[in-house]
Amino acid sequence: MKKNLLSLLLLIGLSGVVKAQLIFSDKFDYSTGSVNSVSSGVWATSSGTAGQIQVSTGSLTYANYFIAGADGNKINLSLSDTEDIKTNFTAVSSGTVYYSFLLNVSASANSADYFAHFLSGSTQKARLFAKNDGAQFVLGIDGDGTSPTFATPKLDFNTTYLVVVSYTFNPGANDDKVNLWINPSLVGAQPSPDVADIAVSSDYSSINGFGFRQAGSNKGITGSIDGVKMASSWSETPLPITWGGFNAKVSGSTVELTWQTTSSHNSSHFEVLRAGSDKAFTKIAVVVSQGESASVLRYFYTDRVMLSGTSYYQIKHIDNDGKEQYSTPIAVTSTVNSNLLTITKSLNGTNEAQVYAVKDGIAKATIYDLSGQTVWSSELKLEQGQNTWSLPVLSAKSMYILVLNMDNTRLSQKIIN
Repeated sequence: MKKNLLSLLLLIGLSGVVKAQLIFSDKFDYSTGSVNSVSSGVWATSSGTAGQIQVSTGSLTYANYFIAGADGNKINLSLSDTEDIKTNFTAVSSGTVYYSFLLNVSASANSADYFAHFLSGSTQKARLFAKNDGAQFVLGIDGDGTSPTFATPKLDFNTTYLVVVSYTFNPGANDDKVNLWINPSLVGAQPSPDVADIAVSSDYSSINGFGFRQAGSNKGITGSIDGVKMASSWSETPLPITWGGFNAKVSGSTVELTWQTTSSHNSSHFEVLRAGSDKAFTKIAVVVSQGESASVLRYFYTDRVMLSGTSYYQIKHIDNDGKEQYSTPIAVTSTVNSNLLTITKSLNGTNEAQVYAVKDGIAKATIYDLSGQTVWSSELKLEQGQNTWSLPVLSAKSMYILVLNMDNTRLSQKIIN
């Protein structure tokens, strides 16, 4: 059994600057049963009939969402049940606080009702609502008891969504704001919310808890929830890292890859993936993470075995818990010609041959004189990418022909001695 209740905020020096940090995370990696029993105090019943919210086997997944994974379970809410549960953490009283989780709804009430919220003591704010909208449903938020504002997207039942809600402490009186995101982009900076700047009529002095609610009497939702997180920054809410850019540039017979992250938490390493025209990615390198950071980190890798034609690159991030994130793939077009055999002079004056091989293999190289007689022949072990080898010294001043047979391809080039 794993409990992921983490400490809150660290003050840095005397400057009063707050370091963004994960506050709480839970993927319900418990045995099945009542969550208020099997979570060993992480979750507690706050009202209603205790023991109704159950941990069930299986988990919800969403691409690149940090906490979700097949090694946890999920909890279930019901339109007919009344148990409310809560978890508490060290109070936050400034900045922006986020909660996020994966949601899969199988049924919702015709009238709007809320099922998730922040807590200050027993006071609920930043409440998340659901209601039917024809054959679909919609989600909305309120500040602290006013009518909810619903997002535009209509959502499908029995489909997993990532939901993020924020509460921002503003310095004035009764001017705090609440925002809602549904399936936000997990690449780059914080995107625009689906519901923005909902007013709070009576500000929180602090937030010290979070809860799920079941109202009973066919109110709220029936569905599953997984991957709950609370954090004091966007980068900590959905992701262990925030991508800051990924580029690939052809340089001669190599490809120079550069990428950066604008924040990094719990990061282990990156895998460099490459694909040819079939777009079947394979790992070609591993780059170790530079560790924890709230600022930009830059990474570099040079692919010295460039594929001919168009190829694709992607960066895969793996955190210390084995969770994965992927960058957006990018394409590059190689200037290398796999059908070109060239002859050049080395610095010491001898002849060298160059050819690009699309894969590892054996080639037969033969030099003929102008009468067609074989002057030299050898088998060459070629590696995928650019290959260079020295040719023998030819005694007669004349013209020769180098012929290379590899993988059912015959290439030739003149040698002027």
